[in-house]
Amino acid sequence: MKKRVIPILLFAVITAISCKSNSLALGERSVFAMFYDYDNCPINNVSFILDGKELGKSDVNGRFVFKIDDSKIHKVELQREGYESIEDEFKYSDSLVLYYKMGNSDQYLKKAEEKLDLNDYEEALKAVDKSLEINRNRDDALYLKAIVLYKLGRNDEAAEILDKMESKEINKKYIEGLVNENKK
Repeated sequence: MKKRVIPILLFAVITAISCKSNSLALGERSVFAMFYDYDNCPINNVSFILDGKELGKSDVNGRFVFKIDDSKIHKVELQREGYESIEDEFKYSDSLVLYYKMGNSDQYLKKAEEKLDLNDYEEALKAVDKSLEINRNRDDALYLKAIVLYKLGRNDEAAEILDKMESKEINKKYIEGLVNENKK
C-alpha cells in the first residue's frame, strides 16, 4: 500500500506544480519592441508608454521587452527628445514583435534637401516642416523652408521667415545667399 501511495502523491504534486507554472506562462507573455532611426541605428532611451502608463525605456541596442496578459487592443506611445513621437495600436499574437522607425530632425532635414535637389518642393516642404516640428529652434531648417517656399512661389511666406531670422540676428550670409539665389 505504501508503495502505491508515494508514486500517486508524487504524481499529484508534480501535476499541481506544472499546472500552476503553465497558468502563469499562459497569462503573461513577453513582447519585444525595437526602435531604430531612418539610418537603421538603434535608439536608446525611448519612453514606452502602454495604455497611458510608462513601462520603461529602450536599452542601448534600441530594444525593450515588456509583459502583457491579454489580447485586447493596446495603445502605445513612443517618445524621445529630438525624435518624432509615435502613437500606435496593437493586439497580442504569438509572433508579435513591435518594430518602429523614428526620425530625428537631422534626418528630416536631409530628406528635405534631397527632395529640393529633385525639384519635389511639396515633399521638401513636408520634410522640413517635420524637422521643425521635432526641433523648432533650427535656423538651418528655417532657412531651408524659406528657400522651398520661394521655389513654390510663396514669396511672402519666405520673406516672413527671413525677416524673423534677421530679427534674431542670424548670420547675414544666409539672407544674402537667398537674395543671390533669387537673382539667378
